[in-house]
Amino acid sequence: MSATETQLGNSASADTYTPYQDRASFGKNTSYAYLGLGNSPSLDISPSQRLASDLKELENFKKVRPTASNRRRRHRVEEVVEEPDVSEGDVEEQPEMEEQPALGPQDRSLLTSFDTHITGYIWIQQEKLRQTRKYYATYNALMEIKELMLKEVSLLDSISSQFKDAMTSTSGRVKLIDSMERIVGGTKQKLEKVQFGLQSEKRKYDTLMETYAAKIAEQRRRSSLLMAFQEECARSEKLQSLIAM
Repeated sequence: MSATETQLGNSASADTYTPYQDRASFGKNTSYAYLGLGNSPSLDISPSQRLASDLKELENFKKVRPTASNRRRRHRVEEVVEEPDVSEGDVEEQPEMEEQPALGPQDRSLLTSFDTHITGYIWIQQEKLRQTRKYYATYNALMEIKELMLKEVSLLDSISSQFKDAMTSTSGRVKLIDSMERIVGGTKQKLEKVQFGLQSEKRKYDTLMETYAAKIAEQRRRSSLLMAFQEECARSEKLQSLIAM
């Protein structure tokens, strides 16, 4: 048994040891003498330096091979050590964090596959959204056509039922002509409204086609630049290999 272990075993029993509850009393009183680690550091040093010294002494104490009685003491001493209240002026600057290592080939392949899956998922969602909008537009157009056809059938039924009675008298003919003129006027207004909507959609279509043509031209330009860049990279690698030889 070493001298340090003998001193630790004969210092005091675990039953009579009372751990210090506040950190200041642990650093200033008999904790170091009790543990057999030498005298406590000077009380004139800053709290941060005292904490560093205490932690260093504690690490040295942990390296001692524990006996049956020292295991409980070590456990109690580890419970006693608490971080003291340190003012902002006494806080030492923490070292800067080290830079993360570069990604390896497996990490890069994993990120590439993940990006591919995400891009495919986004494309699928955009395609579903486009199809949904197309179906809704088709449904709305068909509902408008149905409404117009129902109005046309109702108008024809009304004319068919009133034509014979209207032709029997002059006033009936005048009323029939007036009603037909009103129907024609309403139909013209409806036609103008539909034509206005058609012109608006045509303008949107022309704008989208111009944007599409510009995007296609930009894509072709970038493709040509990419091919030129790849050729230059190949030439650069070839020259570097020749220089290395």
